[in-house]
Amino acid sequence: VLAADDLADLPGALARLFDGNGIPKAGLDARFPAFAVAALAGPFHLVRPLAARIEAQEERLLALTEEQVRAFELLADQRRVVVRGVAGSGKTLVAMAAARRLAAAGERTLMLCFNVPLGEHLAAAADGFAVRTFHALCLELAARAGLAERIPAQPTQAFYEDEAPRLLAAALARLPDERWDAVIVDEAQDFRAAWWGPTRALLRDEAAGRLLCFLDPAQDVYGGAPAATDGFVQARLDYNCRNTARIAGWAGRHVDVPAKLVPGTPDGDAVAVDTLVGEDEAAMVDAVAAQLRRLLRDEGLAPERVVVLSAHGRARSAVWRAGHGRDGLPGAGVRQRALDDAQAAAVRIT
Repeated sequence: VLAADDLADLPGALARLFDGNGIPKAGLDARFPAFAVAALAGPFHLVRPLAARIEAQEERLLALTEEQVRAFELLADQRRVVVRGVAGSGKTLVAMAAARRLAAAGERTLMLCFNVPLGEHLAAAADGFAVRTFHALCLELAARAGLAERIPAQPTQAFYEDEAPRLLAAALARLPDERWDAVIVDEAQDFRAAWWGPTRALLRDEAAGRLLCFLDPAQDVYGGAPAATDGFVQARLDYNCRNTARIAGWAGRHVDVPAKLVPGTPDGDAVAVDTLVGEDEAAMVDAVAAQLRRLLRDEGLAPERVVVLSAHGRARSAVWRAGHGRDGLPGAGVRQRALDDAQAAAVRIT
């Protein structure tokens, strides 16, 4: 059998075919054309696994997002911009593109966010610019400025919300050269109002420096997002470029927000909903494991492409308990990954 994975080493795969059919490698005889046709072009049904379908859909969605990036370049000359966008509108990709463009133009560029896993994701893709979470930057600069004694061994949520930004302001007063030409804030709705003063102070020139903020108004639970009254030009990204049409439509109905899709958005697979009614935790674990087996083994998805969400914390989640054992979920062949201490702290703050 030749499969898609064999295309990475086709000569080796063909050598295995020769060995398995008694054909000498030294040369091909007259039997080979008929053998090749019979082996490779016989009747078959082509089935594209979900992993391949998702890859093709993501390429199209990325192209649609790049159109949003080009539209955003119209704001390139603005010094203060707030970009409001719905979930899936490509805010983070547009923010990353802006950071790359500014860094390539020679501007010292910093990208900030609040969430630790998001910060790790952005840092891995950063090219020529720095990425920090807001609190990591507060602690980093405070330590460099000789203010480490003001950082508690076990920081509380009150420390992160109130004292950490004050530490950042104090650190910047001691580190006058630690400034950036441009600061880009992703998921800015997670920032508190009191954090914007120290954030502006990160700019080498607070009047002429660039401060670009990307946020989702529907997730602004703290009310700290920048407003037009603060001198920000307001822009919008209204189109969902992350999801296929079927996923966007299904999700939009659940939040009562109709999805706005760019022409050409791929339809994607139908959204499958399987409901298990009852209190049988073992049956629920088995059902989740069966879905994971289908996605990972039959459909070819990598484990890092699959997320299992729960309404419970780890202590109360039967799926978590089953999947955190030595062998993972029964028959699924994959273990769950626990958040490290820094990630868990960020989740608690959120």
